[in-house]
Amino acid sequence: MIEIQIRSECQIAEDFHLIHGEAACTGCRNTVMSALKYFDVPIVAIGLTNPKNSYECQIITRHTQSEVLYKKVVLKKGKIIGLILVGDIERAGIFFYLMKKGVIVDGFKEKLLYEDFGLVTLSEQLRRSMLAEALMP
Repeated sequence: MIEIQIRSECQIAEDFHLIHGEAACTGCRNTVMSALKYFDVPIVAIGLTNPKNSYECQIITRHTQSEVLYKKVVLKKGKIIGLILVGDIERAGIFFYLMKKGVIVDGFKEKLLYEDFGLVTLSEQLRRSMLAEALMP
């Protein structure tokens, strides 16, 4: 049941991008972040998590058997276009910001799924921009 809800929401986003073309994907301003708990496990899904044209995308994942942890990030042309976080959802806001702003993450994409990924991983300029926006009234 949960899988169907996540896919249907991503299908809506994918249809939007297909209708409006590549330019609609640059800022992902219309993308929503879905968060839920399933058997006390937090889950976040953002954007296109299962793109139809996956050959155009790079998909990076991380999961562990010992704890409930799964992370999947979908990249296209160096930008995040979708992700799923299961278990550890603390950094969902950072991922959402990077996606919404169309930040090219090629320089640190291998660090996106590390446990210690956070604001300190980002460049000083990007951190300042992100924090300035957060402090704006």
